[in-house]
Amino acid sequence: MRQRLIWVGLIGLLVGLGWKVANPQLNRRMEYKDVSVEEFLEVLQRKKEVFLVDVHMPEQEHLTETDAVIPFNEIKNRLSEFPEDKSVPILVYCRSGSMSAMAAEDLMAAGYRKVYNLNGGMHAWTGAGLPMKWR
Repeated sequence: MRQRLIWVGLIGLLVGLGWKVANPQLNRRMEYKDVSVEEFLEVLQRKKEVFLVDVHMPEQEHLTETDAVIPFNEIKNRLSEFPEDKSVPILVYCRSGSMSAMAAEDLMAAGYRKVYNLNGGMHAWTGAGLPMKWR
């Protein structure tokens, strides 16, 4: 009887693994993308419809085209301020990139599919010599 239970358990495990392998979308964890200043600017310039969010707290000077200023720890409670269309690219930034990384995770968990985090934040932006008014 014990041997039979072991075999049933092994067969169940193998069937489960086979189903997961046959369904790769279950294997892939959705993640936001950390991007360089150049990549961030490229997304801003090439996309007609992007949503740019400063998530730093306390509030800081923002890029001129910023659509919303929402502290990183309030993202989950303020999702109604984001686009309804979950495929709209969302670009998040803060001073150093750490708060925006946390915000990006929350946005991905909320179902947004194109979330970009400015790696290095505004330190990287200003360090690259870019102005606050980028257009």
